[in-house]
Amino acid sequence: EKLSQLTDRVMETEARRDTALADYRRALDEFERCRATKEEINGLHWACTSSCSLELCRPYFQAKWRHEQRVLDECAVLDSLRAELAQVQKETGAQVVGMGETLQDYEIAGVELCGASGEDEYFSADEDDSGW
Repeated sequence: EKLSQLTDRVMETEARRDTALADYRRALDEFERCRATKEEINGLHWACTSSCSLELCRPYFQAKWRHEQRVLDECAVLDSLRAELAQVQKETGAQVVGMGETLQDYEIAGVELCGASGEDEYFSADEDDSGW
């Protein structure tokens, strides 16, 4: 019985190793494709100066990518907290009151929006406005 358990553990470990190796190879292939693309782009811009659009736009896109990653990280935290809350509710049977979010939850109280009276401030090209 002990030999059987050890054999099973070895098989599980080898399966995990094979999966990890396949994941590694996929990641390495993706890395190599990205590196080739980067070299291709850099090759096209080898003689560019600081006024090159690639150089001018790089800070924007780097900041955009950092922001998107931060948003994704925060969403992952929110998802894990929601899952944890759902698990606690399931285990205890407790209900959280006031969890429903509406659009009004994101509005600033006391601020009157432009055109809140139902009329907007824009005129159609068809309208005759003697003030123009």
